[in-house]
Amino acid sequence: MSDVAAVTAITDLIPHQGRMVLLDSLIEHTEERTVCRVVIGRGSMFIDERGIVPNWVGIEYIAQTIAAYSGCEAIRRGDPVSVGFLLGTRTLRFHAPHFSCGQRLLVEAWSRWSNEELGAFDGSIRDETSGALMVEGRVTVYQPREPEAFLNGG
Repeated sequence: MSDVAAVTAITDLIPHQGRMVLLDSLIEHTEERTVCRVVIGRGSMFIDERGIVPNWVGIEYIAQTIAAYSGCEAIRRGDPVSVGFLLGTRTLRFHAPHFSCGQRLLVEAWSRWSNEELGAFDGSIRDETSGALMVEGRVTVYQPREPEAFLNGG
């Protein structure tokens, strides 16, 4: 598949599988940014008995949106989707204590700089209905040329 517009499932863009797929859909992709949607439901990973997902899960929503960005760019180039790793963040601000069941979130990731393997992205999470900013920060990621060798210590 060489056309990002032909992608219909988020699982075509990210290497995550099963319950670890936390994104619901791709909303938009450009060379500079990607926007994805997360719908918090009773079956959402990390949801508790009160219907609440802790705000710290937001870093993984942002990381998976970065993975979707990378997947879109790989498809655009005609390359396979590859695994990447969240290295960390120096600035992550939480403007809400949690996410709630029924809430629809827009997760955005903007590429700030990258080389062949490292990258930094600004990310944000907003409530889709109100537009309220819930989480924002900068995330650093690593996408090795040879992920299997990296995972095997090579």
